[in-house]
Amino acid sequence: MVEAKLVALGITQSYGTAINHTENQAGPSRDRRAPILSEAELVEACRLQLDQAMKGVRDKYISNLYVDRPAIAAEFDAFIAQRERNTLLFLGEAGTGKTNLLCHLANNLADHAPVLFYRGAELRVERFAVHKAIAADLSALTGKILGPDVLREIGALASVETPLTVFIDAANEANDLPLFSEVLGQLVESAGRNSIRFCISCRSADWRFFKSNVNIMTNLYAPSTHLQLQEGLLVSRFSPAELSQAWPRYAEWFDIRGELTDEAGTICSHPVMLRLACESFRGRELPELRRARQVFDAYWQEKIEDSRRSNLSGRLFELVLSMRESKSDSLPEEQVAEILGEDEYSILLSEGVILYVKVEELSGIRVVGFTYETFLEYVTARAILLREKWSQLNITDILGSLQGLMTESASYRTLVGVIEFVLLRFEGQLDVLETLVQMLICRETPWRTLACTVISKLDSTDDRIVNLLRTLSTDSEYWVRWLAAFAISQLLRLHPESETLLEDWASDGSPATREAAANAIGHLGTTPRTISILHALADDGHWRVRRAVSYSLNRLFSDSKLTLGVLDRWVTDASWKVRDVILPSQLNLSVDPLKSISILEVLADDIDEQVRWSTAKYVVTVPAPEERVTAVLGRLAYSDSHWIRKRVVTSLSEIAWLGRSEVAILERMSADINPWIRWEVARAATHARFVIERDRVRILDRLLVDSDADVRAAAQYSADLLDGRVPNDLVVALEVISPDELTSLRETVARVRDLVWRPDNDSAVYRSWKVDHYINFVTAITLVFREKIFDQAAVRKFVLLLINDAEEGVRWATTQVLPGLPLSRSDVNELLCGACHDPVKWVRRSAIEIVSDLPGALSNSLTNELERLTDDPAPEVRAAVAQTIRLCRMESSVAGVRILERLRADKEVDVRLAAT
Repeated sequence: MVEAKLVALGITQSYGTAINHTENQAGPSRDRRAPILSEAELVEACRLQLDQAMKGVRDKYISNLYVDRPAIAAEFDAFIAQRERNTLLFLGEAGTGKTNLLCHLANNLADHAPVLFYRGAELRVERFAVHKAIAADLSALTGKILGPDVLREIGALASVETPLTVFIDAANEANDLPLFSEVLGQLVESAGRNSIRFCISCRSADWRFFKSNVNIMTNLYAPSTHLQLQEGLLVSRFSPAELSQAWPRYAEWFDIRGELTDEAGTICSHPVMLRLACESFRGRELPELRRARQVFDAYWQEKIEDSRRSNLSGRLFELVLSMRESKSDSLPEEQVAEILGEDEYSILLSEGVILYVKVEELSGIRVVGFTYETFLEYVTARAILLREKWSQLNITDILGSLQGLMTESASYRTLVGVIEFVLLRFEGQLDVLETLVQMLICRETPWRTLACTVISKLDSTDDRIVNLLRTLSTDSEYWVRWLAAFAISQLLRLHPESETLLEDWASDGSPATREAAANAIGHLGTTPRTISILHALADDGHWRVRRAVSYSLNRLFSDSKLTLGVLDRWVTDASWKVRDVILPSQLNLSVDPLKSISILEVLADDIDEQVRWSTAKYVVTVPAPEERVTAVLGRLAYSDSHWIRKRVVTSLSEIAWLGRSEVAILERMSADINPWIRWEVARAATHARFVIERDRVRILDRLLVDSDADVRAAAQYSADLLDGRVPNDLVVALEVISPDELTSLRETVARVRDLVWRPDNDSAVYRSWKVDHYINFVTAITLVFREKIFDQAAVRKFVLLLINDAEEGVRWATTQVLPGLPLSRSDVNELLCGACHDPVKWVRRSAIEIVSDLPGALSNSLTNELERLTDDPAPEVRAAVAQTIRLCRMESSVAGVRILERLRADKEVDVRLAAT
């Protein structure tokens, strides 16, 4: 459907290629035409366009009330300074201040660089929509005629140091999001890398329409924050520090007396709720607030029902239902004025809180919408409940009506938020609410996340609500589990036995429930008892639980609810798992960088290899003095473990700029005794950032004459890529290699993996919530097999090469693809038996799990391997053995009984549970 529309509009991949070609030719040496605009004209026109754009959002953006968000501002500055990616994404739910943030960033940036600002709803979804909007604006403001090639014109004017930045606010408000994602993808791909930047905000729930677009994803800047969305910056509630800065400003502006209680602070930490609360209680004492709905109800009562305006609520209901009918969040101004009445419309518009007006970019039509999406959803929910008489329906009819809304939301996305408010209206009828939430839990991921959101806003601690959360906390999707943990934390604030309930969850037999308990503590705050629970969970046998502990610690440190001094005891803990948990908790932690680096300096000498490897990984994410970070990497570079030394190379490539000290380490690694370390240096040379370019050249020159053929091939490819002799193209990478050269095929795997997707830093990989660190090796190997190898004998030969590869990620990925390859069953058995002896636990676990995918009975050799692995040192491997026995239905066989009996007596609770 989308492709058909694109063809109809004339948007094809060839256009993107043509634009790229045009962009690559830009510059005085290749295009001698005089520019249509001067640089001064561009800057002045952009300033005027931004001023006009700010008038359209003046009801949302009050500069005196803006609250600084230093972490996001720092990431924005880093994005503008870098040259590798041209698009930065801001994600968040409705009302978290995305528009305010973009307005503030745009106005600040406009003081020294050209800036343009657009709203998603203003852009028509058609061929070159943004190109046309920019051309129309600049032509009108300068009197010069600019066409669709406007990006090349202004790209040639804007300097690399002060690039043009185009802000697109609320991309989710554009019509036809699947098609708009293609238009946006073509835009960012055609703009090049150096002289144009894009900053896009989008509601989190609607990002799914954009993330499948390859052009958008490959141009996205991956921020280095610990926030949970790897694609961009998460704009969420105010932190305690931000709220303490915001409240005095809002209280003075709206003349509100009183202080924020803890409960009111929790509500008003959501920016839109702070604004509506202040509007509702302007000039009065702030009452006790316990739930967000109090703010909406107070606003409705104050501004709508108790006003002297005639039937204003009924007219607003007519307005939102007309929007629902038209499947749009805005209507032509004439239609809105007719529904509300001229006088009422003028009053609402002048107040600037409920309604706003804007002019559509190309049509010139004035349209009206709600200032805050959240309030639109609230009013729509009230209108639906009243007009459709839900209070008179039985449970069967209510379920049918809910199903209708869910189906309709596919064409009118506002209804997703409306459903949340509809369900919250049944809080006093727990039997009905439980049934409705259960209906959401049985549906796709977006509805399960909505179920978590609804529960987090309830006042009830009823056992039925607790049981619903237990179900959600074991969901297969990480984000559902994370939101369930947040809901648990909100419930525990009200529960009289919160810490006892938390201990019960922390000792549950399900790892997912224990993970939820660990995540919940990060939102709750700390007491000696909760810290004791976290410490116990840090020694958990399941990696998910330990990861949750790390991120909860990180949140508690960041919110100043816990000091880093608590880790002094953890650093010397007898369990390597507890010590290892410390390292992710320091990810981009700026509370006390000197303390953080001191902790990592101790762990760099840890007796456990896993802890030292994690130190090599996370030390570059701590904003500590550069010389101390480099010193830690320098010590780890002498490790006996090639696994750690290889991680050091990767970490060095993630440092912002490689100076003399870092280059010295990298040069030493380029002479490492292990060829795969040298191979990694050759690959890292393409994307590491050297202060002095000749350092890169010197390292590559050494590797180009290396004694190992694989290292030479990697170095040559890197050199060719940097010189532009080899295009950075996936198809080309697959075509240039001969299938008769196995070592070349192995090199192809690495190249394809790099081209499928390479994040800006490794912490982005960690945030993808995968159990492994080997992202895209499966894709790369599968592509190489599909495109290059057709003979069964060649398949076996190549698999043997990969299953014994020095790179553990390649070995792991090879086990994953084995069942789908044209190999005999005896060959597969032999390869899996070999993988069961791998030195890396993730490879052994992968081999065991793949066994259950094989058809028919297991061979004696595989059964013997499973029995041998019941003594494996890694609990994850032993638990996988138990699960495989059960999946293969071997519980009643002689070998199966013997294996399960041994595992039921295991020292780790997860292993015992898997065998039970």
